[in-house]
Amino acid sequence: MSPALVIQHYGSKDGLREAVDAHVLAQFEGMISEVTRAEPASVAPTDPRDSASLAQTMSAYFPTDSAMPDYLARMLVSESAAASTLFRQLFELARAGLDGMVAAGTAAPGANPNARAAVLLANDLAVIILHRRLNEVLRVDPLSPDGMALWGGELLAVYGGGLTAPSVPL
Repeated sequence: MSPALVIQHYGSKDGLREAVDAHVLAQFEGMISEVTRAEPASVAPTDPRDSASLAQTMSAYFPTDSAMPDYLARMLVSESAAASTLFRQLFELARAGLDGMVAAGTAAPGANPNARAAVLLANDLAVIILHRRLNEVLRVDPLSPDGMALWGGELLAVYGGGLTAPSVPL
């Protein structure tokens, strides 16, 4: 896009950045909204691999060829006010998502709901931002049902039982 078109459509480079940030935030909002509409655990499928909604949702919002993971990586590690604002907005979405899952009976708030929402957000961002690198070393798309089962099983084992815990088959 030429500088003249940026000025014509967005007013400035900062205006373009704000529009991109708003688009990224809308993608996360849509993803979190879809994921938090889950059924209570009492009606969940017996085989977690049958419940690929998180992987399908993340893949739909962040496909392999999406520029969003790279944009997020650069944006969130910058020292800009825009990065702080975007991360705060993403955190608020994660917190609202957790609150929705708690209300639906699909999650517990934990001892500190803000910390739990931050852990969930950091894990999701890590998988999205490092998507290509994880695919290279795991040889499976971490956002596919098989990749989510692999990632989720290890995550549950380590977070639930520490580094000496066996893998949790999903």
